[in-house]
Amino acid sequence: DERGSMPVPAKSELRKLRKSSQKGASLLSLKVAKHLFELESNNTSLKASLAALHINNVKKVNISTTRRAYVVFYSLRFLRRFRKIQKTLTQELEKKFPNIHVVFVAQRKIKAPPKSNLAHRARSFTLTSVHDDIIDDILFPAEVVARRVHYNTDGSKNQQVYLDEKHRELTLAKLPTLQALAKKLTGRVVPFGYMSQPALQQVSLKAD
Repeated sequence: DERGSMPVPAKSELRKLRKSSQKGASLLSLKVAKHLFELESNNTSLKASLAALHINNVKKVNISTTRRAYVVFYSLRFLRRFRKIQKTLTQELEKKFPNIHVVFVAQRKIKAPPKSNLAHRARSFTLTSVHDDIIDDILFPAEVVARRVHYNTDGSKNQQVYLDEKHRELTLAKLPTLQALAKKLTGRVVPFGYMSQPALQQVSLKAD
C-alpha cells in the first residue's frame, strides 16, 4: 500500500487507527483515518457511531488500469457497529476518493484443523467459512441469498454466489471490482448472479 512523507498526524486523527497499527502506518491508512475523524467531528449522523470505532489498516487493490479499490480492515468485534453506518460511510469516503471503490472487511482468523480427533474447531474458523464471510463483507449492504457449489469431474469445485435481485442496481456497476476483490482476498474466482425470488431459488439472468 501507499507510503510517503506527511506531517505527523494529530493524536485525535490517530485515534481512528488501532493502537497497534499506528506505528509505521501507511500513508493511505493515515489518510482514511483522518477522513474518518473529520466525519466523526462534522457529520452529526455518524458522530455517535464513529466515536467508539477504529480501523486496523487500509490496502489498495488495483482492479484495472483505470480502477482501484481501497479495502478498509477493522476488528471483527466491530462488525455490527460498522454495518449500521457502512452505507453512509462508504458514500462519504468515496466522495473523498474520486473513482475509488471503498469496501470494509472485518479481519478474521483461520484456525488449522485440530490434530486430535477429540479436539473441536468452530466452523467460523474454517477456511471456507472465513472466505464466505469475507465475500459477504465485500458485497455488503447487498445481501447474499444463496450459494451454489458445482462439482467438476476432476474433483474440483466452483461456487456461484447469488444476490437479491433488488440489489442489482446497487451492485451492477461495481461487480468487476467486487469479483476482483473476492479473488484477491480469498483466492476464489466467484461468479455473481441474482435471484428474483430467493425463497423459490429463482435465478435471474446472470450478472456477467
